[in-house]
Formats: sequence, C-alpha cells, structure tokens
Amino acid sequence: MSSRSFLATASCYVPPISRSKLHEIGANRRLALQRKGGKRCIYCFCSFDGEILKREAEDGNREGNEKKKTEWIHFVGIGGSGISALAMLALKQGFEVSGSDIMWNNFMDELQKAGARIFVGHSTSNLESKTGSGLPNALVISSAIPLENNEVAYAKSAGIPIYKRDGWLRRITEHYNLIAVSGTHGKSTTAAMLSYVLSAMGDNLIAVVGANVPQFKEGNIIPGSGPNFVLEADEYDCCFLGLSPSVAVVTSVEWDHVDIFHDEEAVLDTFRKFLQKVKIGGHLIICGDSAGAYSLVSKSIKERVSDCEMVLTSLASKPGYSITTYGISSKNDWHASSVTPNSHGGQDYVLVSLTLSEIRITMLKKSNVYADV
Repeated sequence: MSSRSFLATASCYVPPISRSKLHEIGANRRLALQRKGGKRCIYCFCSFDGEILKREAEDGNREGNEKKKTEWIHFVGIGGSGISALAMLALKQGFEVSGSDIMWNNFMDELQKAGARIFVGHSTSNLESKTGSGLPNALVISSAIPLENNEVAYAKSAGIPIYKRDGWLRRITEHYNLIAVSGTHGKSTTAAMLSYVLSAMGDNLIAVVGANVPQFKEGNIIPGSGPNFVLEADEYDCCFLGLSPSVAVVTSVEWDHVDIFHDEEAVLDTFRKFLQKVKIGGHLIICGDSAGAYSLVSKSIKERVSDCEMVLTSLASKPGYSITTYGISSKNDWHASSVTPNSHGGQDYVLVSLTLSEIRITMLKKSNVYADV
C-alpha cells in the first residue's frame, strides 16, 4: 500500500510531477493512476481536451488580457464571500476593480490592500472614476442586491452592462476547462482541497472558493493562467446554471436556502438542471452516500461499463458523460474503509477502488473524509 499524509485543511503531500506528465495523466478526461516503484499511486483528476483546448485557452487568455487592462469592473455587495473572490480574481487578472457594501469586513480589507477602491454604503458617486470622468465597463452584483439598488438602477439608466453572479461566472470560465464543485454541504472544503492538490502537482490552475483557505496566498483564489479552472459552484439563486463544466462534482443534495427553494424537490430539480450543463464527453463525480445526490443519477446507474484502459469503473450515462461515485459505503466506485482516528487529530483510512492506498488527514471532522476521497 502507498501512503499519503494530509498536512492541514485543504492541503496534502503530493510527490513532484512534471507538467508534461500531468498533461498525460489528465488526457482524454480520465481519472488516472501512475505507477511508481512497483506500486500504484493515486493522483487527483485533471481533465484536458488535448493540446487544442490548451491552445484555445491560451489564445483566449491573450485576447482577454489585452481587454482586461482597459476594463473597470464595479462589484456591488463586494463584501460577500463569493463576490469578494471574484473581485480579487479580477484584480489579479488586470482589471481595475471597485466595489461597495453596507458594512466593512475582512474580505474588503484584503481587496483594498490588493488595490481595489472600496466604499461603505451604496451611492451613484461610487461609480465615478478616480478622475471624475468615465463609468465602469460592467457591474457585477451579488444575489443579495435588489435591482432597485441605487447603483444598479443608475448603471441600468447609463447603459452599463450588469451581470449577476451566474452571468459573470459564465463569462470568466467559458475559455477554460471548468471543474465545478457543487453540493449543499462540503463544496468549499472539496474545492479547496482539489485546488491545492492540483497546484501542488504543478498545475497553474485558476481557483475560486467561497471561503478563506489558509494555504492560498490570495485567501480564496488561486490566480493561475489555466487551462484548468476549479470553481466552487453555488446553487443559491440558481447561480451554477450559467456554467458549462467539463467536470462536475456533487458532494451532497439536501433542502437548504429556504428563501430560494420552497421544498426539497425544488433543490433536486435545480441540481438536475445543473447536471444537464455538463459537457458531452465530460465527467460527473457524485457522492453516492448522499441520498439526494445519488437520486440524481440512480436511473442512469443501471449498467456498468468495463473499460480495460480505464483505471476505475465508470458508469454509463445517457446525457453523454461518465459518472463516478465516491463515499464511505462499499457500493461506491471509490470508497473509504477502516476510518480511524490518528495521533494528528484527524483520520486514517484505506481508499478502495481497483487498488488500495492508505490515506492520512489531519482535519477533525469525519465529513472531511468525503472531501478527501
């Protein structure tokens, strides 16, 4: 058995690996294992569509960078965890950034230090440039901001494009290989750990997480160049329905956000629509231990398909993408067994797929085993 030692929240030890090997592992949208020293070592998935996708992403980046240098984006509700991450990424990608919110918080501290102009309170004067002339090229508004907000109303009257989160996320992810991590619970931890692992493997990815991650230098983002883009995909206000992921992860589905979803069926229906957004030839990774999540695909999981070239069992899917389940139950394609506390305050367990690997994490909650698997 090979051993892995998870060091801290959203971090892990990963052996050094070259970018060329990383591309080889991720080719053809498959999860892969690499042989090393006669033993199988598990690496995190990294989905590519060959050199064409990579070149397209790089071309898109070059075109985008020329445009971003002249664009000013104003974020309304900039203190929110999700919007603040988008604002920080915009700063790192060369946009001029400003924003407003009704109360100051730590996210706004970091944005101001990074060069954003931050305002407490909403006012049309916040949309004036430093020199007093000119207007923002676009407004991005939080789901919590009503359309009657005076900044939003002024922008509309002035003809400034207004994006809700779903529209802005669609714009900034469309040229990348999107890995969207969703779920009622566990998506922040899972997105953070996945991003950290890929970064440690040498992937110059972009990541946006709706929570502060101590291992991220920028707090809640990794401002790489792609082509991989890991995103915490939020179901609130149906925000993730604007996405088109190559890889989608669903950690759990339960009734939540009662101000948006009137019952559990409404939540399930929204997630079903999200799964329809996964690209043909893509991959869905779903927690089989979550009754709600599993119900989304249970009708598709009728016939297993054996592929001797693949290193794990994939499931047939009518929508045109493969499905893999994970969890603690042995019914899943990947599952954790023999979960026991360790001396570091976390858990040890054996990861079972076609091979076995010993895993050690130092995060206290057993639920973090799901994110790790």
